[in-house]
Amino acid sequence: MSTDLEKKLSHYRISKNEFSKIVEILGREPEGVEDWKAFADRISLEAKRSRISYRGAGESKDLVCIAMLGDDSLAASVGKTLGEELDLPWEAVRFPNAVEIPSDMDGPTRAMLAPLIGLMLGAAINRPTYDFANPRKAPDTAASLRQAGLAAALGLIIFGGGGWVLADQQLNSLQGKVTQVQADHKKFQNQYLRQLRAEARINHIEKLREPAVDWVA
Repeated sequence: MSTDLEKKLSHYRISKNEFSKIVEILGREPEGVEDWKAFADRISLEAKRSRISYRGAGESKDLVCIAMLGDDSLAASVGKTLGEELDLPWEAVRFPNAVEIPSDMDGPTRAMLAPLIGLMLGAAINRPTYDFANPRKAPDTAASLRQAGLAAALGLIIFGGGGWVLADQQLNSLQGKVTQVQADHKKFQNQYLRQLRAEARINHIEKLREPAVDWVA
């Protein structure tokens, strides 16, 4: 039965992914050693196309080596074919020394466990990792909305907070003026009462000094 296999070709420069391309390898999955050559040739053809696309993207530097993810015989066969067709050295990328894999584990099982082990190991050693299943992050459609919301909230804090501070300062100033007016009113009221008492005393003294009326005459 014929199946379409998806393979990922990625170009790196000093641990930085610069170009990724998912290609479909038409044909059936290799079942035995006799199928390895045809399978490697199909991958080699797509690798050549990927190399041309990489150069067409404006990159001035060419590839310098090939890294095969896997250390089984099929990976070695594909790596050797790619090296010959692209005229580049190749090397198998194996599990790190910190990971111990049973020697009797077959290649497909190793390939299935490799991503899971990579995720756990990356978190354990606190190093940046690369997701081969998603080489390029999907666009964050909600990022602009979140940024607009944060900008609006920041503007509200700045302008609203500044307005509140200004209003509070004005209120304190008005309260100070009210207190001063109340104190002045009390002061003037006391002065007015003293003035009334003084005038009453003067009027009383003046009345006493007036000559008495001779009612008999």
